[in-house]
Amino acid sequence: MHRFYLTGLLFFSQIIFGQSVQAQMYQWADPETGTTQLSGKPPAWYRSGEGGPRVFVFNRGKIVDDTGIEVSDEKRSSLRTKAFIDAEEDRVAANQKAMEAARLKAAMEKNNDEMSEEGMLEEEETHEHQPDMSEVVVMEESEDEEVIEKEMSTEEESVEKLKELIADWEDKRTEEARALLKKEEEK
Repeated sequence: MHRFYLTGLLFFSQIIFGQSVQAQMYQWADPETGTTQLSGKPPAWYRSGEGGPRVFVFNRGKIVDDTGIEVSDEKRSSLRTKAFIDAEEDRVAANQKAMEAARLKAAMEKNNDEMSEEGMLEEEETHEHQPDMSEVVVMEESEDEEVIEKEMSTEEESVEKLKELIADWEDKRTEEARALLKKEEEK
């Protein structure tokens, strides 16, 4: 039961990280098909001198840029550079979070495997020695308590690590948003 809970928690955290990391979205209409395209990465022509389809940039559901609005060359270059740097940072952060999640998952699977092996060894040992019923009840209670304590300890550590990762990521994004707002207010 705990294995499924932890696996579900890891899967859920990967979904959150996968969606959260790509908070800035770029939207444009494909000129050939007329379909709306969405991406977490800026298109190659975004704020370039070459032009291309009009791009709307959304950050957390609010529009933060529209290439249909003319800006100075300096501002255009700044927006373009920042967009591609942010996209690369998001990609690196997503990879780091995915690797950390994979490490946590491997550690939990290893712990589950060890606990399964311990259970098998304990089962073999109990077959060698045939205790009376009072010994069986006492042994089962103490073994169950130890297994539950180990599972809870591992689960709590994993949850705390995930919470720390999420909090760190949220702090970073909040700082970036504040810096961007401050920069926009100064202009």
